[in-house]
Amino acid sequence: MNYSENVIVALLKKYEKSGHFSGSSNRRVFLGKGVNLPDTDSFDYPDFVAEMRELERMGFISIEWSRKERMIDRISLNISNIDEAYKYAKIPNKRTVINNVCSLISKSIERIPNGWIRKYLDEELDEISAKSKLFGLWSEDYALISDVLKALELIYVLNGKPISVRAASISLYSNSKRFERYVKKHVVLIILKNHPLFAENDISEIDDRDALAQVGIILMPEVFEFCGNLKIRYKNGIVDYSPIRSGSCISGNCLEEIVSVDLSNVDQILFIENKTNYSEFCLKNKNPRLLVIYHGGLYSPARGAFFKFISSAVSSQKIFFWADIDLGGFNMFVRLKNNIFPALEPLNMDVEGLEKYKSMGLERSSDYLKKLSKLKDNQEYYMFFEVIDAIIESGVTVEQESFLIM
Repeated sequence: MNYSENVIVALLKKYEKSGHFSGSSNRRVFLGKGVNLPDTDSFDYPDFVAEMRELERMGFISIEWSRKERMIDRISLNISNIDEAYKYAKIPNKRTVINNVCSLISKSIERIPNGWIRKYLDEELDEISAKSKLFGLWSEDYALISDVLKALELIYVLNGKPISVRAASISLYSNSKRFERYVKKHVVLIILKNHPLFAENDISEIDDRDALAQVGIILMPEVFEFCGNLKIRYKNGIVDYSPIRSGSCISGNCLEEIVSVDLSNVDQILFIENKTNYSEFCLKNKNPRLLVIYHGGLYSPARGAFFKFISSAVSSQKIFFWADIDLGGFNMFVRLKNNIFPALEPLNMDVEGLEKYKSMGLERSSDYLKKLSKLKDNQEYYMFFEVIDAIIESGVTVEQESFLIM
């Protein structure tokens, strides 16, 4: 029976988990008890001893003997001949694998000089180097790691400029479906955990589409929806959407054709985050001089560009924002106010709304409430301080859809 390869494989696996591999210890690596070896009184034992003598002669192991070199007491790995031991065992050299992955990350870092992706890669590289260990994405197949890094490099180059997921996949891999099938889940996880926009949000409520849209990768063409007296001047003419009382929409592909918008027949603007609430509101709205705009979740760069066309036309119009009475709603309001509409005011996002519908509210965990409480350290959220206190006291948040219940 051939025991040699099993012994070397077991020693190498133990070596990879040892302080010797990470550089924190110089203690010898001994063969553990988990290896299936023959009993000393079995017929196979002499063959086992002969094989171990040959491994020692080849420089792979050292043997400690008992009973005048007839019984093996302990077997240890010869660290000085580690590369040859990996070849003999026919398994990848873990040190080489780690070095190759680090080299791959380093090459991407050279092509990404700044920003959140660079920060993420720097931190991952430092952790791999410190632990001498591959984890998460970095323990995956080498080709997959390479493809994820290619996607991150594309995101950096795009800088928010939109590209369809299929076009991105073809551009990167000459395969229209590879990104969606294999790469997307890793990229989405990286975005949600590292993109600054998601740092203060509950990422459990953010889907893949919204996460990718923030970096310019569009799963499906975006559609901007609105209802009211809006006129849009395109390069080839003006379109008046005011006769369409139940709501209009344009494709995100139209952005490059927009020159300006006209709000001369609009007195108020209302952004509604939830699609159901937006649709119901448009059907029941009786104010002809109110422009209602579907906001959606965390707006993408393309949607933000459309909102900026609206902002550039604002003069004396009052502007409101209506979303869930929760962490996400507060964050969306502050982001829209800080970046595009300085005069923005919240609607139905106060203590009165919470108290009226909290019986239908969502119970929140202590971790969620702690995260919500931290918003009070930031004066940008001052208009929500009172309702934040009420949420913490009740332990529930209220979704917009509750307002639709009669």
